[in-house]
Amino acid sequence: MNFLETPQHLARNIILLKLFDFFRGMSFYLPILVIYFEHHKDVSLTEFFITEVCFALTLVFFEVPSGYLSDVWKRKNVMLLGALVGTVSYLILFLGYGFYQMVFAQVLMAIALSLVSGTNSSLMYDTLLDLKAEKEYKMHAGQMNAYNFAGTGVATIAGGWLYNMYPDMPVLITVFFVFLGVGCAALMVEPHRVKVEKKHAILQDIAITVKYCLHGHKEIFAIILVTCFVLAMTKIGFLLHQPLWVAEGVDPAFMGILMAAMQVVNFLLSYYAHQIEDKIGLKNTFILMVLWPAVIYGLAGAFGGVIALFLVTIPGFAFCVGRVAAEHALHERVGSGRRATVLSVANLMPHFIFMITAPFVGLLTETYGIYAILILVALVILTLGLPSLFYLRRHKVV
Repeated sequence: MNFLETPQHLARNIILLKLFDFFRGMSFYLPILVIYFEHHKDVSLTEFFITEVCFALTLVFFEVPSGYLSDVWKRKNVMLLGALVGTVSYLILFLGYGFYQMVFAQVLMAIALSLVSGTNSSLMYDTLLDLKAEKEYKMHAGQMNAYNFAGTGVATIAGGWLYNMYPDMPVLITVFFVFLGVGCAALMVEPHRVKVEKKHAILQDIAITVKYCLHGHKEIFAIILVTCFVLAMTKIGFLLHQPLWVAEGVDPAFMGILMAAMQVVNFLLSYYAHQIEDKIGLKNTFILMVLWPAVIYGLAGAFGGVIALFLVTIPGFAFCVGRVAAEHALHERVGSGRRATVLSVANLMPHFIFMITAPFVGLLTETYGIYAILILVALVILTLGLPSLFYLRRHKVV
């Protein structure tokens, strides 16, 4: 063992990974993103959803190759590269103007996310495996999410007020905190792991792993299937929060408070995710992953007003508890040699579905109004999520 791979140095990864996610969550611009694009970057709501589609399309192309890179290269280096690309993307968001420059910023954000996505949880699991503490993964993975939501909560409280003072300030401050992630990644230590010998060309190796996920191992595909529909539609629901706030006449400064309230809920769900799953079991966790956001968005669309404003602060069960449970189930079934690539496939699928549906959501929202679309999101979650639960049970994952 290298002297930098002592238990003390490896244990430092646990704190650094949580700090990395905390800084990554410091998105001061988040509560005013849609109106910032519309009023200061000359991007309409439909064009905004198109930029999100470009973001998702980039993830579709880069998610699995970046996971493969993480499996064959040092994970800490991939994290470092992701933090650097993320910093550049927010600088372009700050300095750029117009649809095409915003698309470029979104593309770079997606590349940064694809580099970190799967790599951070794989680095955490490999670290715990080296420390013979892999049973603690759900707790630490949930806390990683909690730190991310805590960062977002702190940032969004200030974001709305900063926007009223100077519209570009939330983005500029975000650049600084994302750059702090570079330091966190640089201080991490690469844990020992067994790498699978690559016997094929890169693209062929990636194709073999994709087949491994989607065809060769049905229990892995079942886990990916039940999460991809729900996470994709939950993300769409999240992007509809700001149009809902605008429809209800919410001041931008108060949007930050509403966003922060949502992050408090998400923080608590994430921090106690391992205890929640242990209490209710994996089966009920997946069931709630489908039912929770469907009920929330359905009721928000049906009632509107103050009820809707309250309900959209609490839809995070799928991301905070369900995703951690699904990742842990995948970790238990996949070896370290292809772990990050498999997780990248799992993370890719929601973005692929989002990419297909998001442009229609933007057009339908402008045509039929925000409340009808919230109900539609709820119906789609139920229509696609419930059959996925039966498939999950059929292949004895729960």
